[in-house]
Amino acid sequence: MLTRPTFPADEVAQLKRDTLAVIDRERDDADSLVQRVLPRLIDAHSPYAQRAGFGDPKVIAALTPADLAAAHAQWLRPDGAKIFVVSDRPLAELKPMIERTLGGWRVAGAAPALPGRQPPAPAQPQIVLIDRPGSAQATIGAGQAVPAADAGQQLLRDTANGALGGGFLGRINMNLREDKHWSYGANGNFDDRPLQSSYVVDTSVQSDKAGPAIAEIRREVSDFVTTRPMTQREFDLVRGGALRGMAGWFQSSGAVLGAMQENDRRGRPDDYFATLDARYAAMTPDALNAAIRAAIDPARWVWTVVGDAGQVRAQLDALGLPVRVVRAGEVVPRP
Repeated sequence: MLTRPTFPADEVAQLKRDTLAVIDRERDDADSLVQRVLPRLIDAHSPYAQRAGFGDPKVIAALTPADLAAAHAQWLRPDGAKIFVVSDRPLAELKPMIERTLGGWRVAGAAPALPGRQPPAPAQPQIVLIDRPGSAQATIGAGQAVPAADAGQQLLRDTANGALGGGFLGRINMNLREDKHWSYGANGNFDDRPLQSSYVVDTSVQSDKAGPAIAEIRREVSDFVTTRPMTQREFDLVRGGALRGMAGWFQSSGAVLGAMQENDRRGRPDDYFATLDARYAAMTPDALNAAIRAAIDPARWVWTVVGDAGQVRAQLDALGLPVRVVRAGEVVPRP
């Protein structure tokens, strides 16, 4: 029988200490600093921007056991729950087991309404430099919000991106890592979520190449959606790689479970993955180029750089974008 959890004061106090320690470590980690700042620049009103990082230390410090109990009672409810099961046992056997555990789950009242999605509020194109004196390298994150897409259009976007930023052989990584040797790796990917989609690039480079690396990323992305779109050779590589990789997607129960949940989250039919080979077979370079061209506009991008301002500021000023400098750990105001 499912019972309502308790929140002992000593356990809550330890949880708060642990969370505050994680937040302190975030302030010393370049990738975490980027993730705390960049989502707010891409869209300050995004619900995902509010959750960037492990939270506001002032809010965490003020939490009480009663706060946690109230939040649990408000949001963890049977009328909002779905059960996903991967098993070799028949449903007739599994259902009574689930009923014994969850059948008595009851809560009072109606489920609260989810907060509304405010209109997007992206920052103007700019660079936010998070000053971290003594940094041996510069950590770069950049991106933009992109229009929502259905499952078919998102598949086209993701496949096209394999030639730009989504794979080792993508142009961004081949440029910064294999050609320039400035980075151990660079990638860009679509982050497709129910309430916001975005495209984000991230990498770390040697400090004296922060400005040139940004210039190269801007050039590669701009060329990809204008004068140098995906070639037939790139198309054959990314589509062929996707088709060959499908054979290993569902070798574990966890992978099957994740696919079921992803289909539900995105509103896709249960047989979505069974249709992918036909979807890939129907793709053309023109369709992929059109899909990614409609989504990405590098002129709208915002950038976050974590590095030693004394080493990288002049490089960034030369790029022609406004540069704003903040201290590591400082809360960056919304645009």
